[in-house]
Amino acid sequence: MIRTLLVIVLASSLGLGWPSPGLAAAASNAVRSEADVLKMLNRLVDWSQPSTRVIESSQAMAFEMVDATGTAITPAPESVETIARIQAWRAKSAGDIARLRAEAAALQPAPPELLAAIRSLGPTGVRQAAGVSQVTQLARSLSEDTARQVELMTPLIVQASQGDQQAKGQLARRMVVGMRLMLEGENTMLDLGIVLSGTPDHPQVDLNLAAKASNEALIEAMKYYERSANGEAASETEAASAMKSRLAAAREAARAVWPHARSAAAVFATIPKGDLRTRLETAFATYRESSQVELDIADLLSGAATALETGDPLALDQPGVEALINRRVALINQRKALFNTP
Repeated sequence: MIRTLLVIVLASSLGLGWPSPGLAAAASNAVRSEADVLKMLNRLVDWSQPSTRVIESSQAMAFEMVDATGTAITPAPESVETIARIQAWRAKSAGDIARLRAEAAALQPAPPELLAAIRSLGPTGVRQAAGVSQVTQLARSLSEDTARQVELMTPLIVQASQGDQQAKGQLARRMVVGMRLMLEGENTMLDLGIVLSGTPDHPQVDLNLAAKASNEALIEAMKYYERSANGEAASETEAASAMKSRLAAAREAARAVWPHARSAAAVFATIPKGDLRTRLETAFATYRESSQVELDIADLLSGAATALETGDPLALDQPGVEALINRRVALINQRKALFNTP
């Protein structure tokens, strides 16, 4: 997702106009033409790929941990197959952690000449370059947080899979914490995308705000479950109310996505017809469906908030959410693919 945000927001910001001749002449790395833009975007993609892999590997490792946790805390009798499956996951995750840390340590900061090219786009480019410069550290921080969480959870997962009831209880509580941390980590990346957008009326800002607000609604539920698991005072009504408030914000942001995308597309008339303009117009057309996906996610999570308010222990088990999340990712990948061609 990070690479997609890097490319789409930088590319689309060019609709605001080319750098002034005086600014372009100030640096040899300045962007002066469509060919320069495409060259810059390709360099950006090439440089960001290692960070993207680290981020994606971190997310994959976190999902595998959650899956292993779910297997380990099942109330069904432990079987040889289950124990073997958890042991295989344990061995795999140990290797994954070692590789992830090595890859994160090898990440390089953005090349100065690349940042100079982005800054040459003007004030918006200066702000975006500041965001680009954060990507390496973001990937490193996310990978280390994930690695530590897996290391913390692994002993409990193994013990729980072998029938340790105390471990099962501890694991159930910590899994909620882990899921909350995953959502908060994703929100950090969404915040970075907002910074990279350069302008507040960019549709990617609205899209990120919608996804972030939906995540925050889930985080409110996670906090409720955490407090309940720890024996602390927790109100279903307050948690549901907080969820609904965040989901109202998600809908508001989602409804602004398509109008802002159409406004941005209208500015493309200032860009000469060519490959870049075609890619931008195609990419921005996908924001219409992205807007609807976020609205649908908010609707389903509203059902979860209502269920939570009634005390339903399976309030967050809302059929259809996973399919919508998959479609959200597919649309992100569709936009990314438009800028992966040299």
